[in-house]
Amino acid sequence: MAVTSYKHGVSWRDIPTSIVAPVKADSGIPFIVGASPIFQSSGPKYINKPRVYFSYNEAVLEMGYTDDWAAYGVSAAIYTYFALFNVGPIIVNNILDIAKHAGAPQVDETYTFVNGVCAYIARSLDVDGLIVKDAIDITTIYVKDVDYVGSWQKDPSDGVLRYTLSAVPGGAIPLDADLPVLLSFTPYAALRVDRSDIIGGVDVNTGKNTGLECVEDVFPLHGIVPGVLLAPNWTHDPEVAAVIAAKADDINGCFRCTTNVDINSIIIEKAIDVKAWKDQNNYTDPRQTACWPRAGLVDRDIWLSVELGARMELTDRDNGNVPVETPSNKPLKMNKTLVGPYMAGEEIVFSKPYGDMLNGQGIVTAINWIGGWKAWGSNMACYPFITDPKDRWMPSRRMTDYVGNTLVLTVFQKVDKPTNRRLIDTVIDSTNIYLNSLVGTGNALGARVEFRHDENPDTEMIDGHYTFHVYEFFPLPAEWIEFILELDISYLSVLFEQAA
Repeated sequence: MAVTSYKHGVSWRDIPTSIVAPVKADSGIPFIVGASPIFQSSGPKYINKPRVYFSYNEAVLEMGYTDDWAAYGVSAAIYTYFALFNVGPIIVNNILDIAKHAGAPQVDETYTFVNGVCAYIARSLDVDGLIVKDAIDITTIYVKDVDYVGSWQKDPSDGVLRYTLSAVPGGAIPLDADLPVLLSFTPYAALRVDRSDIIGGVDVNTGKNTGLECVEDVFPLHGIVPGVLLAPNWTHDPEVAAVIAAKADDINGCFRCTTNVDINSIIIEKAIDVKAWKDQNNYTDPRQTACWPRAGLVDRDIWLSVELGARMELTDRDNGNVPVETPSNKPLKMNKTLVGPYMAGEEIVFSKPYGDMLNGQGIVTAINWIGGWKAWGSNMACYPFITDPKDRWMPSRRMTDYVGNTLVLTVFQKVDKPTNRRLIDTVIDSTNIYLNSLVGTGNALGARVEFRHDENPDTEMIDGHYTFHVYEFFPLPAEWIEFILELDISYLSVLFEQAA
């Protein structure tokens, strides 16, 4: 016997706590895929690498910004989330590739320095590769930070962000005379982005994820579980809509969320025609929230999927980041609905009965009703084909995902532990405490977990597979509140009462 095995005196030891504190999943945080004007950034150019932003300035500093939303859908999302709804964080995955989506190999354009300023170069250019030459003697090349500095600035005439050059005092460019210069640069062509860039996959050369596949990188990089998947400008494409729904159903092999998609309001201009297009193009997935038409705000044209996403995150935040409440009947930032060509759409007016009709077809819309413009509808795109309340109702679908993701995060620390009664009790007790907290706060009507023998046959347990059964039910939207009014003739008796 070893000497150290003999005990004499007082000692102590600790054991793992039998209750595990829940690690709550994130709620409503969007994963946004699209093109961003990263050529405006003076720092690293992030391509197919998810980035998390908590403010407008953070996002614009790295991703750039332009009002050309038709080419750069990420800018539309940044503006909608941070400027209109003041809500975040957001996760952005830019797919504009500096090498792949460049325009002409190189162009030469003539501009003029006037009083030391060469103002508002309109092209989307690679500022790092910009060469400034004397237009008369093209062998004379001006040096950045020595002869001039450049910055992205808003043109006061139209508010568009453009690149501006300013002469450095003491440099070779005069401050008090006009100087024509020849600018050589590589322009970007965001309109070269196509659905294959959005859908992405795995790059065969680098082994890295691209496009929507980059959602797999979010949790390993940032420890965040996305709450909704968005692809501004692209979800009215049936192939993109199908792929984004598939990704929402399986993230990292253990997480799930929903996606907001758009019915093609560019070609579908009447509410009566929406259902046929939706069914024909198979916008019927339980993880899709189908939106129609677009939201307009003064001269801005916003895909309703993006505006609804911001409204969802704001609604979740107001409820302690628990997605039990529908965004329906909550204010949107808009003053009209739009159809027709994007960024050149026409206003469409339809009454609430048409909005109700769209809801009954599994479509979320927007109506100008009591209290201004509101999101309208809580049915997922699978309705009315699927009526299971878990899948049909947006809050129930999102709450089921939220609880499931939370259980993964909470119990993952117990994976590969020896399976004994203590482990089983720890999982049961910890899960029930968490589920009871949802009931206590009104976020669930009831919930419990059981470890059932009939669901854990010996063949599965000896294979290391253990199943816990969670029963749950969440509050559903009060979509229809009805009053029954009846004349009660007994009240005629008041006519015969004596005055006091």
